[in-house]
Amino acid sequence: MLRTALSLVVVLGGSALADPDTLEGEQRELGLHDLSISGGTLHARAFAQISGGSTDTRSEGALAAGGELQVASEACDLVRLGGQARLGYADGRRASAETWASGCLVFLPMVLEIGHHLEWDVRPSLLAPLGLRAGDNRRETAFFHWQPLRVPLRSFAGPAPEPSWPSGDLIVFEVRPEITVLWSRQGSLAAQEAVEAMPVRYLRTHTAPWGERRDFTVDVFHASGEFVDEGAAIHAWLLRLENLELGPMLLTAGAGIASASAGPFVTDVKREVDLTTPRLVLGLETGAPGIHGWLRATRDTTLVVDGYATIDSRLTTGLRVELDHLRLGIDGSLADTRVYVPGAMRVSGVTGGGSLSVARGLASHLDATLQLDVARSFYAPAVDPSAMQLAAPRWGVQAFASLQASIGR
Repeated sequence: MLRTALSLVVVLGGSALADPDTLEGEQRELGLHDLSISGGTLHARAFAQISGGSTDTRSEGALAAGGELQVASEACDLVRLGGQARLGYADGRRASAETWASGCLVFLPMVLEIGHHLEWDVRPSLLAPLGLRAGDNRRETAFFHWQPLRVPLRSFAGPAPEPSWPSGDLIVFEVRPEITVLWSRQGSLAAQEAVEAMPVRYLRTHTAPWGERRDFTVDVFHASGEFVDEGAAIHAWLLRLENLELGPMLLTAGAGIASASAGPFVTDVKREVDLTTPRLVLGLETGAPGIHGWLRATRDTTLVVDGYATIDSRLTTGLRVELDHLRLGIDGSLADTRVYVPGAMRVSGVTGGGSLSVARGLASHLDATLQLDVARSFYAPAVDPSAMQLAAPRWGVQAFASLQASIGR
């Protein structure tokens, strides 16, 4: 029997709100704690924060409010709508906001997704990889995701498949076009179009022991392309496995090749910047109810929406602990990033550092929180936003404490 879903989800670098790469996104994550949601339920949550701290060597205070409505099913999020708004003061008032929307319909025999996310005057976090601009960013992302044919493997075995026949779905020629638009007060508007194509994918749903969804997937010849006004990139996974169970651990591994070019053409087929590098990922994740951690190593090229390219080799790690009245998150990264800007000298630098997030319950619906980032970063203080891609990385600190009220069901 064929079964598929049509799903509209919000994207923050993935099919749901993923780990944020902005300072405001980190604060939102503390307010809208991502709980595991069972299928067929309505989940609503909201928060209000009053916070104070420092960033860019300046003290800052802020008021914020946000919320999210989610209707979940076993196959997808039927509806997901949310947003947050922040009003801060640091040498003058500043406001920021973000909104996201998602939904899901069921058709046979295909899966179709669409999503949208808007961020207004958000700032990159210190541990974020290059992609945003220093200072305030306005970014809009929309995508369309189509699985034309999604078939349970056991449907090929006839009406009475053997117990040994593998479960899970075979997905044929999955595609995902996306467009991102980035602009700011300091710079002009820039746009990037991207498309992913997965000719053959195997997927088996799985929930990890700590309660989060971790589907096992196998991709063969997964390819993607990115395009800007004066640049293009091609990425290909020859083979990639995600969330393969090895005892108490989940293994992610993949190998492929990546190419990126940027700037004006210097020959009929070659641009000023022309890069090719192996594409690699190796990661382990493990945990139990209330705790989980991970370690991941990657190497890849990136074509940034502003029209330059990077080669990034990165090691990231993290730990999450959830107790009755305490949530703790620790993240770390170490990266070697080479930045190739057309018409300028190459910039290289070792970046990395750590991030600590803590939410401590004081009373029913009332928490005290702390978000602390310490890192050597391209986004550290004293970087001129108009020349962000040319600045060498330096050390910086971003720290905020807040008192927040939250409700949810």
